[in-house]
Amino acid sequence: MAMDSTNFDTFDSPAGGVELSDNLNDWRKKTNGIIQKITALQAEVDSGDIDDNAVVLGKLEQIANLKVLGNISGSSADVSEVSILDEDTFSSNSATALATQQSIKAYVDSIKLSKTYRIISANVDRSTTGNQSADEIAGCVTSTSILSPETKFQDAGIYDSDSTSAPSSLDWSDILPMTFASNVEKTIIRARWNWDGAGGSEEMSNGTIVIDWENSKIFGSVITNYENEIHIVLPQTTILSSATNYDFQDYVVTGFSPDMRIGITGSTKTITKLPWFTLSNSTNTSVDAKSPDEAQYEIENHIRG
Repeated sequence: MAMDSTNFDTFDSPAGGVELSDNLNDWRKKTNGIIQKITALQAEVDSGDIDDNAVVLGKLEQIANLKVLGNISGSSADVSEVSILDEDTFSSNSATALATQQSIKAYVDSIKLSKTYRIISANVDRSTTGNQSADEIAGCVTSTSILSPETKFQDAGIYDSDSTSAPSSLDWSDILPMTFASNVEKTIIRARWNWDGAGGSEEMSNGTIVIDWENSKIFGSVITNYENEIHIVLPQTTILSSATNYDFQDYVVTGFSPDMRIGITGSTKTITKLPWFTLSNSTNTSVDAKSPDEAQYEIENHIRG
């Protein structure tokens, strides 16, 4: 049987070849029709969608190891290879690459926060003759402070938990200035001051100061039950690089003028002055009523890594 223009679509070619019939014009018409069909099919392929699961993974172009397909151009674009990095320290700091699960875990584990604690206690035999040091009157303790200028506690009135045993002699120059490591992100000071009030009463002040080294902020608050309630605050303040005193402000104060300040050098994460709660104007005329005889500082450091 010969293949002609009428049976072209359904002709089953026998082995050994095909005998063509019909004239050339009939074949030309048939060929043109085939071309038109192919052109229409191509247009349909170009504009049409591929059925779900019609292309298996093995039919895709191979990509390099540790790469995925995506678009990181910031706008619409052709699909391209995106890197997957396995870096425990994230050293590339790439804005476009992905990270492996293992490297993410290793990095997170490496920056876990830990804490350290330090306690400083001071016993002070206050002056009863009005000769408190300038630092004490100003509401702070420095490396040169002598908070017990006259009597028995001058040389042995301070305890620092950094010591391996209770010291026989310690003064503020052994403690201040207090410089913290570069990976300390935050320091929290919880302080307590205590003194004997009028009529044998025990007066106590408690305060908390937060030093956020990472964000260069400091804030705090102190409250006391001295005769009437006294509340002073250190509003959130930016820590400066240079040595600076940060003064607490009156918030709730009745008939007194409390003073307190803390000294900090932001560039080196250093505390140069610890806060000391004093009353510069008291209805009780006794000098003893204006200055604590005990103080304790709990210093908590939050450390990264």
